[in-house]
Amino acid sequence: MYDRYSEISMDVRYTIIVLKANKLRFMKGQSIIIVLNEYPMTDFDNPKMKIYKVQLSSLEGVSDDENYDYSNYFYEEMYLMSDCNPLILDFGRNEKQKDLKEKLDEVRGLLIKSDEIKYDHKKDVIMGNLSYIYKMINEVYISKLENSIISRLVMRTLVEIYINLKFISLKEKDDKDIWESYKDYGSGKYKNIYKKIEEGKMICPENSHIDHNILKILANELKDEEFIKIDFKNFANKSIRQKFDDVEEKELYDSFYNYDTCFTHGYWSAIRESALLFCDNPLHNYHCVPDIRGEQKLIDISSDYIFILDRIINIVKKELEIS
Repeated sequence: MYDRYSEISMDVRYTIIVLKANKLRFMKGQSIIIVLNEYPMTDFDNPKMKIYKVQLSSLEGVSDDENYDYSNYFYEEMYLMSDCNPLILDFGRNEKQKDLKEKLDEVRGLLIKSDEIKYDHKKDVIMGNLSYIYKMINEVYISKLENSIISRLVMRTLVEIYINLKFISLKEKDDKDIWESYKDYGSGKYKNIYKKIEEGKMICPENSHIDHNILKILANELKDEEFIKIDFKNFANKSIRQKFDDVEEKELYDSFYNYDTCFTHGYWSAIRESALLFCDNPLHNYHCVPDIRGEQKLIDISSDYIFILDRIINIVKKELEIS
């Protein structure tokens, strides 16, 4: 009966409603009356049953006050008398590990070739992003974290970098300085942080991973901070969703970006999938158990890394004219 729309669950729900029918009042001609009459004689796989299930569910909870003291007492006692039976999902690592390593080697080869390319802001941004991607995925690969929460956080970043590179490449024909603007936008983010630290407007505990001096040096690396604008809007005044639309990658936004964002923001769905185990004990009301031993393993993400890396590599080769 855990599936609230299964046949037995609906039968129980129907029975409860019928037993309380003398306490309920319906308007003349109301469709629920037809449902109450027809439900017992209708096959569960009949298309009409979809409508009946919705209408019966809508009456759930419509009743007079009831006393659940004994029911609550029963479950409290049974919970203490029985053990949890957590179900653990472990998809393990898939056979794509070798393919991912080969793809990482290809990225590494492109980074080595970058020494042959004349420096400019475009090359700097593209190779910088590619190096950042390489380090992130390599850390996941070396630590064997392809089925971890961390791998999902990395995936969201990969997708966003891919979209940014594709978006900037598309806009370059209308704005030759867009690659430099991208760097200035990032420097402005660091400037905003260290300025707030200097002004005492930001909490930065001792021994924090945020180092005020490093931020200041990096923000002033290309030009003096007086010439760096702090932009509180999105880069190029475009939301991430708009950028996906502009480069015709809406499906990628709806799938990978939306899914992995759930892990980045700590939404309940991602927490439930990755950090909580399902207790298969009906006396415990099927509650969730914290995965304190790290036994829950997510689906291996290697294939998706390869999928995105192929797209990023294509952009790098096209924009820098290398093979």
